[in-house]
Amino acid sequence: MEREQTATEKAYLEDLFSKLPTGRRRTKEAIENFIVMLAVLTLLGVLIWAGIGWLAQKIADIRIGWSSEYAISIVMSVVVVAAISSAYSTTRWMKSWPDSRQPVRDDIEAGLVSEEQLTILEAKVLQEPEHGGLIYFLRSDDDRVLVLYDRESLDLAMADEDPMGSSFEPQSIVTIVKAPHSGFTIKSSFSGENIDIHGPTEMTASPDKWPEDEEYSPIPWAQIERQLCA
Repeated sequence: MEREQTATEKAYLEDLFSKLPTGRRRTKEAIENFIVMLAVLTLLGVLIWAGIGWLAQKIADIRIGWSSEYAISIVMSVVVVAAISSAYSTTRWMKSWPDSRQPVRDDIEAGLVSEEQLTILEAKVLQEPEHGGLIYFLRSDDDRVLVLYDRESLDLAMADEDPMGSSFEPQSIVTIVKAPHSGFTIKSSFSGENIDIHGPTEMTASPDKWPEDEEYSPIPWAQIERQLCA
């Protein structure tokens, strides 16, 4: 259901908005990304050409290296190819980095939040292998699976402490408050009774296969271990 924002929720969104990258910053980072990629690809291309030129001279006495009449044309070709590749890569990178400022601004101006309450029946906890942080999968009474990353457990693991010492403790009722336009989760909180938790089980899937934090898992409850831990 939607309701009016509290002062705390509005302050959270305003703070979030102030920290999001502006259009100028996004453009600046795109230009920097393009320049770095252009330099790296050009250097790589020149090194490959130098190697091929050396081999051609040694094996067949063909001169296509730095001292050849083709040097300027080859360098220009390398730069053009590197520039095209850098522009393509930077464009894809920008498209994968959506501008979230306008949806957050819309949330602030609308003054509304979306609040949802779920009844949780049971939970599974998986442990990511690199640092040992815990990821909880919570099955609700309508068979949806909510994913929550235990940030405290990750902090403990990074400090060489036991991640299982985290105070994160799922309970039978979870209340989620989201910004309807941007989709950002403002707050999630637990209440009710403690629930059964299965695990932890170590994850083997690569991070790009992990479900997003504070979102519903696309992986069905019965398939979680098979797809993420097999």
